[in-house]
Amino acid sequence: GGSFSHEFMVLADTGEDVVISCESCEYSANIEKAVVVDRGEISQESMNEIERVVTKGAHSVADVSVMLKLDPSQIVKTMLVMADDEPVAVLIRGDHELNEAKIKNLLGVAVLELATPEQIVAATGGPVGFSGPIGLQVPIYADNAVKYLRNIGVGGNEKDIHLEGVNLERDFQVKQFADLRNAGEGDSCPHCGGRYSNTRGIEVGHIFKLGTKYSQAMKATFLDADGKANDIIMGCYGIGIGRTVAASIEQNHDADGMIWPMPLAPFQVLVNMLNPKDDAVREAAEQLYLQLQQAGVEVLLDDRDERPGAKFKDADLIGVPLNVTVGARGLKEGQLELKDRATGEKSMIAVDQAAEELQQRVAAALSAV
Repeated sequence: GGSFSHEFMVLADTGEDVVISCESCEYSANIEKAVVVDRGEISQESMNEIERVVTKGAHSVADVSVMLKLDPSQIVKTMLVMADDEPVAVLIRGDHELNEAKIKNLLGVAVLELATPEQIVAATGGPVGFSGPIGLQVPIYADNAVKYLRNIGVGGNEKDIHLEGVNLERDFQVKQFADLRNAGEGDSCPHCGGRYSNTRGIEVGHIFKLGTKYSQAMKATFLDADGKANDIIMGCYGIGIGRTVAASIEQNHDADGMIWPMPLAPFQVLVNMLNPKDDAVREAAEQLYLQLQQAGVEVLLDDRDERPGAKFKDADLIGVPLNVTVGARGLKEGQLELKDRATGEKSMIAVDQAAEELQQRVAAALSAV
């Protein structure tokens, strides 16, 4: 509802959002907002005559590129959109992707949708995949990169036909140039001129600057020190708890499973009872479990009658930070095996000191955050 917002992203290869960041400064933005700097030089190549080329079976820029013998950067896509139900053509280089948010903001419309096949035929006279800018009777907007091109390939506005040797101004007119594409790897930062890089991220929080938009509508005011009524300045935020957990797992795992950071772990210690039928093992494991519970440690007791190998595998899979193994062999020597899930380091601790040792390790891990 506001005019400005900040997203909080955690970088992860499986993230649903593309994050653009500068390699030289702290600028970063999601792909919808990342600015593409208008830089380039108009080609000095002489203009060719327009040629019609049969492109039967061409269904992509790659197909057209092969048939026209042009690099994708020399092909211009003509995309028909409906802006508040009015047809508009948007031109973009073949190797770039249209940013719908940018064109929507440029036009200042409430609803922007890609034109249907029927609407494309009505506006261009040709089917989907063969639209071009020549002869269009609708407003034409173009991404900045298009104005630097010469002798481009475009759709011919009829089935199985493309045109090459097409040139801006001579063959068609553009109403306005603007930044209308997605930023990409290698584009220039608008703040320092550095190089963009692309990563993926998971949105875990969002802050919205609402200003006085809603307070004015609701007549929500406050009195200042001079007794004058002012509109309340509003803001709101959202935190994705589930997303934060998912992001943490994405950043903290290995081939064997999750590695929970201590502050987020649903359990801080896992007590692994190797043979629940052994009375000594059961008694020692349950005693340690109760001691840790009483000390406020979040502890999980694995008392399943399973093979040791399966229990070790499961322990790694669920990723509890500290794993304590209680087995008959160790008990005979008064020892328990302690494994740090994050590092894989194993050590032996005395049975009578285990509860205190584990409390200290948990406390140290929490205080280090």
